[in-house]
Amino acid sequence: MNQFIYFLSLLPEKRKEVFSDDENAIIVNHFNYLLNAKEEGKIILVGRTQLSTSDIKNKGICIFTIENETEAIEFMNNDPAIKCGMMLGELFPFKVAIG
Repeated sequence: MNQFIYFLSLLPEKRKEVFSDDENAIIVNHFNYLLNAKEEGKIILVGRTQLSTSDIKNKGICIFTIENETEAIEFMNNDPAIKCGMMLGELFPFKVAIG
């Protein structure tokens, strides 16, 4: 298995203090997607900066294990926050050095 990381950032038009009900539902689905992947043993770590959601520097990360880059891209693109167009994802090969 290989390790990958993807960085998440809200699309510029989604950077705001309060989300709509639809946007909140996407965030819940995003969280549940990652929680399910954790339960399946894929996730190493998920987190986000504690900046305001309106701050351009606000980022999230997901470090995970998967067979190859093709599957990693598919996993990232199936994240509901990315799939529904609320966040952008940027994928990189990764290796945990100290964990």
